Amino acid sequence: MNKHSSEKFEQSSWIPTFLLATAIISTSVLIYVWLSPFKYSPLPLKETAKRLQEVEWYRVSFDDNSNWIFRALIVVPAAFCFGGAVDYGRRSRWFLMLAAPLILLFLAAVVLGLELCKVWFIPRVVSQNNVYAGWCGAVFGLLFWGLLGNGCLSFVSRRFGASDRDAGE
Repeated sequence: MNKHSSEKFEQSSWIPTFLLATAIISTSVLIYVWLSPFKYSPLPLKETAKRLQEVEWYRVSFDDNSNWIFRALIVVPAAFCFGGAVDYGRRSRWFLMLAAPLILLFLAAVVLGLELCKVWFIPRVVSQNNVYAGWCGAVFGLLFWGLLGNGCLSFVSRRFGASDRDAGE
């Protein structure tokens, strides 16, 4: 490792950790928001499984779009930050492309698990639309990182007086 790459690593090694911590916090906020308000009234496991099989798609009208968009948007920051945590400072996007399916699978499992919890914690409105919106949010979050992530970090580092080397460039 030459002197320049060692210096770059020392200066920017906190950024992937920060992005990972932000992704974990974003996922925690996602869980809180998805499940609130908390009205714990569990169903028996057999009844939960039966209701989960009966979850339907709802017709989304123009007035109902806000809930669908909200469900997608609350997943975007977690996906964006997970993408940044694995991709930051790399010259090639191959690692991000290899990690993206794992990130999407993880966030899809979180969203699906949250919908299952909503089936279990009655009374809740459960919809496959919520699952689909969450999955779309995960895809958009990763796409936003791929298109805008390093540029955003460059902007922030310039704004707060850090050098371009701290922004992964």
